[in-house]
Amino acid sequence: MLGAMRFAVIVVAVLSGVSSVPAQPFKPSTPEALEPFDVVQGKPFDSAQGKPGDAERDAVLKTVQAFFDTMAAKDVEGARKILQPQGRFHAMRMRDGKPDVRAFSNEEYFATLQAGEQKMRERMWNPEVRIHGLIATVVAPYDFWIDGKLSHCGTDAFDLIKTEEGWKLAGGVYTIENKCEPSPLGPLKQ
Repeated sequence: MLGAMRFAVIVVAVLSGVSSVPAQPFKPSTPEALEPFDVVQGKPFDSAQGKPGDAERDAVLKTVQAFFDTMAAKDVEGARKILQPQGRFHAMRMRDGKPDVRAFSNEEYFATLQAGEQKMRERMWNPEVRIHGLIATVVAPYDFWIDGKLSHCGTDAFDLIKTEEGWKLAGGVYTIENKCEPSPLGPLKQ
C-alpha cells in the first residue's frame, strides 16, 4: 500500500509540474509488498491460478493435436467436435515487405478441409500453455507439410475455451514463414 501511495504522490507531482521530488529506489515495507497484485480484483494475485495442472495441460494439448489429426485425416466431423463454429483464425505473412493477413472462420475452414485434395500435416513442438479457468492459450513453433514436402513453418497461437464437452479451439493466429529453425522433430515420417 505504501508503494502505491508513493507512486501516486510522484505521479501527482510530475503532472502538476513539481520537479523537486527526488527519485528514490523502491523499498518495500513488508515482504507482501513484493507480491504480484491483481488490480482488477483488488487483491493479491493467486499465483496458483494460471499454472495448469498436468491433467488440464494435457487436455488442452490433446485438443490441439486432435485439430492437427483431423486436418491430416480430412475429418470434418471430427474437426467440428473440437472447433467452435463462431471461431476465427488469422494467418499472417510478409508479402512484398508488408504484413498480409488472411482471416477465415472455422466454418470456412470446414469447407476448405472437405474440398481439399492435398495431404496436409502440421506438427508443433515446445508448446507454451497458459490456462486460466475456462480459457487457455497454446503458443508453439510449427512446421507444415503438403504431400510429404515442407511447405512452410512459423508460430501458432491457439485460443481455447472450456465447454461442457471439454476444451475446444475458438481460433487463433499463426505466422506463415519460409525460414525457421529446423524442427527438433526431424523430417516428416510418412
